Amino acid sequence: MIVLPAPSKGLFTHFISGDVVSLTGSGVFDSNDAGNDKTVTFSRNDLTLVGMDSINYLLQPIFETGTTTADIFEKISHWVVLQ
Repeated sequence: MIVLPAPSKGLFTHFISGDVVSLTGSGVFDSNDAGNDKTVTFSRNDLTLVGMDSINYLLQPIFETGTTTADIFEKISHWVVLQ
């Protein structure tokens, strides 16, 4: 069993090359406003390891929350008037 340390900037390390493991989950943006490099906070309880080799990995128990950054793009609406 490999215990993954807390993520650094949302990235986990210590995976064995060739192993099929993905991380799924959700987080919360610091605001709803569009922008780049917005802080996203996530909880260990909101994350799940999936994939063929995920049974060999465990998220570090002391890891409670983490942060990463992501972009929110403005919604662009196009209205088409049919006549």
